[in-house]
Amino acid sequence: MSILQALLLLLLKEKFKNKSHANLRLRPNVCRLWKGMVIIMQNKLSLLISCIIVLLLFTSCSKQYNTSNTYIPYQDYQYTYNNQGSFSDIAESEDGYYFLSGFYLYYADKTTMNPVILCNKPNCLHSDETDPEKITSCNACFPGIRSGGSVSYFDGNVYILERDSSDKSGTAYQLIKLSKDGTKRKTVLHFKYTPSSLAIHRGKVYVAGRVYDENGTSIYGVSEYDLSKTASQKPVTIFEGKIPDGNIQDLICYGQNIYFREFAMNSEITTVRIQHYNLNTKKSACIMQEKGNSFPAHIAFHHDHIQYSYTTLDYTTGEVTQTHNYMCELDGSKAKEIFSTDNYQTLYSDGKYIYLDDVKWSPFSKPADKLSLIVADSDGNAIASTPTGSYSKTSSQIICGSAEHLFLKNQTDTTYQILYANKDKFETGKIDFHLMFEMELDKMTPGHKIDN
Repeated sequence: MSILQALLLLLLKEKFKNKSHANLRLRPNVCRLWKGMVIIMQNKLSLLISCIIVLLLFTSCSKQYNTSNTYIPYQDYQYTYNNQGSFSDIAESEDGYYFLSGFYLYYADKTTMNPVILCNKPNCLHSDETDPEKITSCNACFPGIRSGGSVSYFDGNVYILERDSSDKSGTAYQLIKLSKDGTKRKTVLHFKYTPSSLAIHRGKVYVAGRVYDENGTSIYGVSEYDLSKTASQKPVTIFEGKIPDGNIQDLICYGQNIYFREFAMNSEITTVRIQHYNLNTKKSACIMQEKGNSFPAHIAFHHDHIQYSYTTLDYTTGEVTQTHNYMCELDGSKAKEIFSTDNYQTLYSDGKYIYLDDVKWSPFSKPADKLSLIVADSDGNAIASTPTGSYSKTSSQIICGSAEHLFLKNQTDTTYQILYANKDKFETGKIDFHLMFEMELDKMTPGHKIDN
């Protein structure tokens, strides 16, 4: 008998202790009815207690995440690994880095920075395998990933986005959950469309995508999935785009906020908007948008604020004629202009340092021998720098990385490279890049048809 049941019976006894036993004997039907009511009440009470226990157990099993409006490592989206216009292909764990090169997943320990392919199968040839039947048997091989790939680290697990091999249309994708050593795989989400951007943040997965209706009209938006639910769950739509032929890129989460770039371009007008979704209020708002021929550029986060640029474009020549840099609150309010930069510099931040990277691909860029990357303080004052003219004009990218390391991805005529620099050396005035990883381009995506 439970404590609550005992208390109930005690109350009943107290209530009727002054009743005459003789009186009860004179009414046997009433007595039998009363005993039946007590039994029913006991059964209902047992059911109620059981329900409460189940609810308590369910609540204790549902993991609670920090809801503060700042960055929380390893439970938040890793914004310092955002790859502008594409997916993040490097992710940080407590002890090292996971990264994709072609079809393959690698891991590098922070102390050694020596990468190894994430496969422990004996006799596996990994990227050197030439037998089409054996290529996909490598634990580190993900032949269904998109160009560049998408890798995330969240709450002790690695997540890979790849094409759903069971879908014959080729447009459906799935999110794969891996153990840290890569030996265990599980499909946790299915997408019936091709995601354009993805972010894992505080137990949820945010995905941008675009589909077409029967009239050929594009429908695009951002959906929210819950990692604690089933793979076939119905998502919650948190944003629906309204711009004709619009699309979304660069989903970035920070604190209790989600940001994404909404854009559309045709022969008459270019639309670029930075949308903000508040996880507390469940409301979205445009916090930056085009102003004539001026457009908001890539956003960064510094000391729990947003840093961003507006660039003014000459439509006749295609040249950027002005750049203004701003800082604002996380909701887009209280914007104020900050330090100035060159028109062809991209502004990044890891929360401590600011990075000013010279654009290489434009016909209006500086000469190769003048191109550089600058590390600056919060006021834009240079701390360290390095020449960057020797890197690819179109296939090099700065990744702000961790508290310890800055990354630079580069591609030569024959190889793909990842370089790193130790941030504790910035005070010397130099950014000293070291080669961490290099792979021949033809081995990244094996030259064999993979029917998966």
